[in-house]
Amino acid sequence: MKIIQSVTNQLKNTRVSFQRFPLSMLCALLFAISTIYMNHMGKDPATILSGFSSAFSMVMVLGVFLFLATDLIRDSYEASWIKSHDSFKMVLYIFDLAILASMYVTIRPSLAADSYDSTWYLYFGVLVATMVACTFLGRLHSPDKFEQYVGRIFQIEFIALVYSMVLYGGLSAVLFAVVHLFGISLYDAIYVDLLILIFGPFQAGVFLAGFPKNLSNDPSIQGTSFKVLIQKLLTPLLLVYTAILYLYFIKMFINQEIPSNLIRNLFIWYGIVSVACLFFHSAYQEDMTSRAMLRFYPALVVPSILVYFYALVLRIQDVGFTEPRYMGLVFGMYVFICLVYFIWRKGRDNRVLPMILVIFLLLGTIGPQGMVSVSRRSQEKRLEGYLLKNDMLKNGKIVAKSNIKEEDKAQISSIVSYLLNTYDLKDLKYFPKDFSSMRFEEVFGFNQVSAKESGSDKAKPGLSYFAFDQQEALDIQGFDRYYVLHYSNSEMSGDGDYRYFTVKGSNGDLVIYKKEGTASQEFIRIPVSEIFKKAEALQSTGSVTSPNEFSFEGKSLGQRYRLVISELSTDASQQDYYIGMILLTQGNNE
Repeated sequence: MKIIQSVTNQLKNTRVSFQRFPLSMLCALLFAISTIYMNHMGKDPATILSGFSSAFSMVMVLGVFLFLATDLIRDSYEASWIKSHDSFKMVLYIFDLAILASMYVTIRPSLAADSYDSTWYLYFGVLVATMVACTFLGRLHSPDKFEQYVGRIFQIEFIALVYSMVLYGGLSAVLFAVVHLFGISLYDAIYVDLLILIFGPFQAGVFLAGFPKNLSNDPSIQGTSFKVLIQKLLTPLLLVYTAILYLYFIKMFINQEIPSNLIRNLFIWYGIVSVACLFFHSAYQEDMTSRAMLRFYPALVVPSILVYFYALVLRIQDVGFTEPRYMGLVFGMYVFICLVYFIWRKGRDNRVLPMILVIFLLLGTIGPQGMVSVSRRSQEKRLEGYLLKNDMLKNGKIVAKSNIKEEDKAQISSIVSYLLNTYDLKDLKYFPKDFSSMRFEEVFGFNQVSAKESGSDKAKPGLSYFAFDQQEALDIQGFDRYYVLHYSNSEMSGDGDYRYFTVKGSNGDLVIYKKEGTASQEFIRIPVSEIFKKAEALQSTGSVTSPNEFSFEGKSLGQRYRLVISELSTDASQQDYYIGMILLTQGNNE
């Protein structure tokens, strides 16, 4: 009952949010109204207000944090000229409105066309930069207790989220009981409307009502529980993880491996969590554990970031920039700078860390040096290279040509698909003004090749596409069971889990486990390098081969098998790959 009482009190306290941050709360209310409107309007995409309402909702979310940032600047100085001059506040508010209007004009065409992924990168880049700015703008006047101030912000957001979940669960249960116990009919969308209202204005109200005041005598969360979380839980986990990474470094150098996408992502997330841990350790510098972490730990993390840069640069050299890779580079640089800062300054004024992040996010999002512009130019340059290589570009125009290598067809197809899905056609070079995927064969001279992709990587050189001849019969003589299996080692894919088998990657091997009840036994293990070598040998005679040529046979667990590789795609480094397989077995697996 205490938590219900707390939720009730928070409902009453939301008036504090309107007093401190009226424009932010207004944006939260307008977000709820426009989103509920979208929830009730017809499914016809031609509805006049559909594009307006969805774009308006997104802009209002940005407005919550943009006006919050402005009010925090106002509150940061108690008796400064900023607070005493209303004209300056009006200038800031007008500037905020100009940003919101510009963002609305930018994102509405993308929502109407249901495309242009680049616009989403722009929106979320600006949104995250604004949210990060709210962590330090309220402490511009003083660096004192900054770590506790930031911790309090995260704490109150967590509390707001918990209260919202409790309130939504309770009210949903009440509505469900009313409907089923008393037979009262309610409109179907009421649960979604309730979700919008609670996780919109209510959660914003709780968060803003509890937002720490910059002139509070004690904005601290330097209590025992938080200290235990940082020093006794997070720190030992990071130290164990660091030891594991160093063991991996030894394995990597011995085997001359290049980290895959998944491992690269583990490196960067490890670096980000390490920086956050060091940030909060700065609040406890009187403690020996925190002093030791600030003194020694940053230097231990630096090698992992250098390995991350090495693997990422190799990847960019292979397939160019895309927005995720660009932001991976930005966050890698940010983590590296933070580590150098902790080595040099030992966290004396940590306000500089979110400030640098905001600068990096804005520079990486907006302008010709931003991720959208750089990625577009990079992929256009790759397309130009393949077109020139095959003599398909004359006087800045694409010349249709069908007799080119299958590998080049796959690369051109993949790059074109990426460009069309990510950018507005009018911003792209070489393409006719009325170009679409339906005109691909007419413009390029061949049908678009569908190559397997790993995660967000849109174009891969090397064995980009390899498959057997679908017109030729597969020899199944001597076998009585037929299974279609797939496996990808990309960060977006998990293990290939099937009813009778599980496919995994292990130490450079492709491993198929046979399920027996709740247990599993290793059934087939083949080095992935052996699969690549065989594919390259077969590919020298053409990109399509007989299904009976690319197979592996043997006997395991008392059962004969033949594993046919039906499809294979990988990159030049052969670190990320997709394998399609047909498994033939002799005997009953059921």
